[in-house]
Amino acid sequence: MKNLFTLLVLSLLSIPTFAARYHVKTTGSDAAAGTNWTAAFATLQKALAIATSGDEIWVAAGTYYPDEGGAFSDNDRNAHFTMKNGVAIYGGFPAAGNPTMTNRDWVNHPTTLSGEIQQDNDISNNTYNIIYNFFNNLDTTSLLDGFTVSGGHANGIDYRTLHGGGVHNRNLFKIVLFQAIALSLMAVGCTTKSLLQP
Repeated sequence: MKNLFTLLVLSLLSIPTFAARYHVKTTGSDAAAGTNWTAAFATLQKALAIATSGDEIWVAAGTYYPDEGGAFSDNDRNAHFTMKNGVAIYGGFPAAGNPTMTNRDWVNHPTTLSGEIQQDNDISNNTYNIIYNFFNNLDTTSLLDGFTVSGGHANGIDYRTLHGGGVHNRNLFKIVLFQAIALSLMAVGCTTKSLLQP
Protein backbone atom coordinates (compact mmCIF):
# COMPACT_ATOMS: atom_id res chain seq x y z
CA MET A 1 0.00 0.00 0.00
CA LYS A 2 2.87 2.36 0.85
CA ASN A 3 4.43 1.75 -2.59
CA LEU A 4 1.09 2.44 -4.29
CA PHE A 5 0.73 5.72 -2.35
CA THR A 6 4.30 6.74 -3.28
CA LEU A 7 3.62 5.90 -6.94
CA LEU A 8 0.41 7.95 -6.86
CA VAL A 9 2.19 10.97 -5.35
CA LEU A 10 5.02 10.74 -7.90
CA SER A 11 2.48 10.44 -10.73
CA LEU A 12 0.66 13.55 -9.55
CA LEU A 13 3.92 15.48 -9.27
CA SER A 14 4.87 14.59 -12.85
CA ILE A 15 1.64 15.90 -14.41
CA PRO A 16 2.72 18.83 -16.60
CA THR A 17 1.29 22.24 -15.85
CA PHE A 18 0.11 24.13 -18.88
CA ALA A 19 1.11 27.74 -19.14
CA ALA A 20 -1.12 30.39 -20.61
CA ARG A 21 -0.68 31.74 -24.11
CA TYR A 22 -1.72 35.32 -24.77
CA HIS A 23 -2.37 36.80 -28.21
CA VAL A 24 -1.83 40.40 -29.31
CA LYS A 25 -2.79 42.11 -32.56
CA THR A 26 -3.34 45.74 -33.45
CA THR A 27 -7.07 45.19 -34.11
CA GLY A 28 -7.60 43.46 -30.75
CA SER A 29 -9.00 44.88 -27.52
CA ASP A 30 -7.36 45.13 -24.12
CA ALA A 31 -10.81 44.40 -22.66
CA ALA A 32 -10.70 40.93 -24.26
CA ALA A 33 -9.30 37.80 -22.62
CA GLY A 34 -6.27 37.56 -24.92
CA THR A 35 -6.41 33.76 -24.89
CA ASN A 36 -6.87 33.32 -28.66
CA TRP A 37 -6.62 35.37 -31.84
CA THR A 38 -10.35 36.18 -31.85
CA ALA A 39 -10.06 37.62 -28.34
CA ALA A 40 -6.57 39.11 -28.77
CA PHE A 41 -5.30 42.07 -26.78
CA ALA A 42 -4.53 45.28 -28.67
CA THR A 43 -1.31 46.09 -26.81
CA LEU A 44 1.78 44.18 -25.77
CA GLN A 45 1.73 46.05 -22.44
CA LYS A 46 -1.58 44.38 -21.52
CA ALA A 47 -0.18 40.91 -22.19
CA LEU A 48 3.03 41.68 -20.27
CA ALA A 49 1.00 42.93 -17.30
CA ILE A 50 -0.75 39.57 -16.78
CA ALA A 51 1.81 37.07 -18.08
CA THR A 52 3.66 34.97 -15.51
CA SER A 53 6.58 32.57 -15.71
CA GLY A 54 5.91 29.77 -18.18
CA ASP A 55 3.53 31.84 -20.31
CA GLU A 56 3.94 32.74 -23.97
CA ILE A 57 2.89 35.92 -25.75
CA TRP A 58 2.21 35.65 -29.49
CA VAL A 59 2.22 38.99 -31.31
CA ALA A 60 0.80 39.50 -34.80
CA ALA A 61 2.34 41.70 -37.47
CA GLY A 62 2.00 45.39 -36.78
CA THR A 63 3.57 48.18 -34.78
CA TYR A 64 3.35 48.34 -30.99
CA TYR A 65 4.26 51.33 -28.83
CA PRO A 66 5.33 51.19 -25.18
CA ASP A 67 3.12 54.11 -24.11
CA GLU A 68 -0.05 52.25 -25.13
CA GLY A 69 -1.91 49.88 -22.83
CA GLY A 70 0.33 50.17 -19.77
CA ALA A 71 0.96 52.36 -16.78
CA PHE A 72 2.66 55.10 -18.82
CA SER A 73 0.95 58.25 -19.99
CA ASP A 74 0.39 58.80 -23.69
CA ASN A 75 3.57 60.12 -25.38
CA ASP A 76 5.68 59.64 -22.23
CA ARG A 77 9.33 59.41 -23.31
CA ASN A 78 10.04 57.21 -20.27
CA ALA A 79 7.63 54.53 -21.58
CA HIS A 80 9.23 51.16 -22.29
CA PHE A 81 8.48 47.46 -22.44
CA THR A 82 9.88 45.31 -19.62
CA MET A 83 10.36 41.60 -20.15
CA LYS A 84 9.45 39.03 -17.50
CA ASN A 85 11.38 36.04 -16.30
CA GLY A 86 10.12 32.80 -17.83
CA VAL A 87 7.95 34.57 -20.43
CA ALA A 88 8.61 33.96 -24.13
CA ILE A 89 7.47 36.73 -26.48
CA TYR A 90 7.15 35.74 -30.15
CA GLY A 91 6.52 38.11 -33.04
CA GLY A 92 6.02 37.46 -36.75
CA PHE A 93 2.53 35.96 -36.81
CA PRO A 94 0.15 36.89 -39.65
CA ALA A 95 -2.36 39.54 -38.57
CA ALA A 96 -5.31 37.66 -40.08
CA GLY A 97 -6.80 34.26 -39.48
CA ASN A 98 -5.86 31.87 -36.70
CA PRO A 99 -2.09 31.43 -37.18
CA THR A 100 0.00 28.83 -35.36
CA MET A 101 3.74 28.68 -34.74
CA THR A 102 4.25 27.09 -38.18
CA ASN A 103 2.76 30.22 -39.83
CA ARG A 104 5.18 32.55 -38.06
CA ASP A 105 7.48 34.47 -40.42
CA TRP A 106 9.02 37.68 -39.06
CA VAL A 107 10.29 38.69 -42.51
CA ASN A 108 6.90 38.58 -44.26
CA HIS A 109 4.92 39.52 -41.15
CA PRO A 110 7.08 42.23 -39.55
CA THR A 111 6.27 42.91 -35.92
CA THR A 112 7.76 46.16 -34.67
CA LEU A 113 8.31 47.49 -31.18
CA SER A 114 8.58 51.20 -31.86
CA GLY A 115 9.77 54.17 -29.85
CA GLU A 116 8.00 56.54 -32.26
CA ILE A 117 5.36 57.13 -29.59
CA GLN A 118 3.98 60.38 -31.03
CA GLN A 119 3.95 58.87 -34.52
CA ASP A 120 5.08 62.16 -36.04
CA ASN A 121 8.43 61.10 -37.57
CA ASP A 122 10.28 63.41 -35.17
CA ILE A 123 13.01 61.42 -33.40
CA SER A 124 13.53 64.12 -30.74
CA ASN A 125 10.34 63.14 -28.89
CA ASN A 126 10.70 59.36 -29.18
CA THR A 127 10.94 57.11 -26.14
CA TYR A 128 14.37 56.84 -24.48
CA ASN A 129 14.40 53.02 -24.30
CA ILE A 130 12.03 50.70 -26.13
CA ILE A 131 12.91 47.69 -23.97
CA TYR A 132 14.26 48.33 -20.48
CA ASN A 133 15.13 45.49 -18.10
CA PHE A 134 16.33 46.66 -14.70
CA PHE A 135 16.84 44.24 -11.78
CA ASN A 136 13.91 42.12 -12.96
CA ASN A 137 15.67 38.76 -12.46
CA LEU A 138 15.70 37.78 -16.13
CA ASP A 139 17.55 34.63 -17.10
CA THR A 140 17.68 32.18 -20.00
CA THR A 141 13.97 31.42 -19.62
CA SER A 142 13.17 34.91 -20.92
CA LEU A 143 12.89 35.22 -24.70
CA LEU A 144 12.19 37.95 -27.23
CA ASP A 145 12.02 36.45 -30.73
CA GLY A 146 10.90 37.75 -34.13
CA PHE A 147 10.72 41.52 -33.68
CA THR A 148 12.10 44.69 -35.18
CA VAL A 149 13.01 47.20 -32.47
CA SER A 150 13.18 50.73 -33.87
CA GLY A 151 12.76 54.38 -33.04
CA GLY A 152 14.30 54.60 -29.57
CA HIS A 153 16.24 57.80 -28.86
CA ALA A 154 18.45 57.63 -25.77
CA ASN A 155 19.39 61.29 -25.50
CA GLY A 156 18.36 61.90 -21.89
CA ILE A 157 20.28 63.11 -18.83
CA ASP A 158 20.99 59.97 -16.78
CA TYR A 159 22.45 56.51 -17.40
CA ARG A 160 19.12 54.89 -18.31
CA THR A 161 18.02 57.56 -20.73
CA LEU A 162 21.45 57.98 -22.33
CA HIS A 163 22.05 54.31 -23.23
CA GLY A 164 20.31 51.50 -25.11
CA GLY A 165 17.64 53.23 -27.15
CA GLY A 166 16.62 49.86 -28.55
CA VAL A 167 17.29 47.48 -25.67
CA HIS A 168 18.73 48.47 -22.30
CA ASN A 169 19.52 45.56 -19.96
CA ARG A 170 20.84 46.59 -16.58
CA ASN A 171 22.12 44.37 -13.78
CA LEU A 172 20.96 41.08 -15.22
CA PHE A 173 22.57 38.03 -13.71
CA LYS A 174 22.16 35.60 -16.60
CA ILE A 175 21.95 35.84 -20.35
CA VAL A 176 18.53 36.74 -21.75
CA LEU A 177 17.70 35.22 -25.12
CA PHE A 178 17.14 37.64 -27.98
CA GLN A 179 16.57 35.78 -31.25
CA ALA A 180 15.67 37.08 -34.69
CA ILE A 181 15.74 40.67 -33.47
CA ALA A 182 16.46 43.55 -35.85
CA LEU A 183 17.64 46.78 -34.28
CA SER A 184 17.32 49.77 -36.58
CA LEU A 185 20.02 52.45 -36.55
CA MET A 186 17.49 54.86 -35.16
CA ALA A 187 17.12 52.68 -32.06
CA VAL A 188 20.72 53.56 -31.13
CA GLY A 189 21.54 50.08 -29.86
CA CYS A 190 21.63 47.59 -27.08
CA THR A 191 23.28 48.31 -23.74
CA THR A 192 23.92 45.74 -21.06
CA LYS A 193 25.49 46.71 -17.74
CA SER A 194 26.73 44.35 -15.00
CA LEU A 195 25.83 41.24 -16.96
CA LEU A 196 27.15 38.02 -15.46
CA GLN A 197 27.27 34.73 -17.31
CA PRO A 198 25.20 31.88 -15.80
